[in-house]
Amino acid sequence: MKTLTKILLVSIAIIASSACSSNSESENETLLTSLTSKSLKALNGSRWTFANYSKTPFEKEYENNIELEFEDTMGEELSFFGRSIINRYVGKLKIDQDLGLIVESQDIATTLIGSPNQKDRDIEADYYENLTKANYFVIENNSLKFYLGDKNDENVEVMNFNSK
Repeated sequence: MKTLTKILLVSIAIIASSACSSNSESENETLLTSLTSKSLKALNGSRWTFANYSKTPFEKEYENNIELEFEDTMGEELSFFGRSIINRYVGKLKIDQDLGLIVESQDIATTLIGSPNQKDRDIEADYYENLTKANYFVIENNSLKFYLGDKNDENVEVMNFNSK
C-alpha cells in the first residue's frame, strides 16, 4: 500500500454485519456480489470518492471529499486505504459466507491529525463507523454502493461512492 509506514495507527471499534445474498442482473451494467473472493476482485485496484449517504446525507460541501481505494486481494480479504475529511485511513474487508461482507473494524487505522472543526470530526467519525456496518456492495454504472443492512429493505442506509 501507498506509504503506509507513515500512517500512525489507532484502532476504531465497531463491527456490524448481517447475512446477505445476491442475484445477478445485467453483467454489463451491474455487478451484484455473490460475496465470494471473486466479488472482492471486482474492487481490486479501484478508486472511489464518497458522494453521500442515501437516507441521511450530509452537507454538499463534504461531498466527494473522502477517498477510498482497494488493493491486495488475498483470497477472501481485500485491503483498502484512503483520505477522509481530516485523516488518512487503512483497513481490510473480507467475505464470511455466514455473516456476509465484513469491514474489520479492529483493522481500520487512521492518522491522528486533529481539527478544530467539530462538524469535520463528526462526519469523519460517522464515515468510519458506517464503513464497518457495510455488509453488501453493488458496483453499478461507475458507482459503488455499500449497504448498511438488508439490501432489500427500502429504508436501509447506503453509502454511495463515485468512480475516481
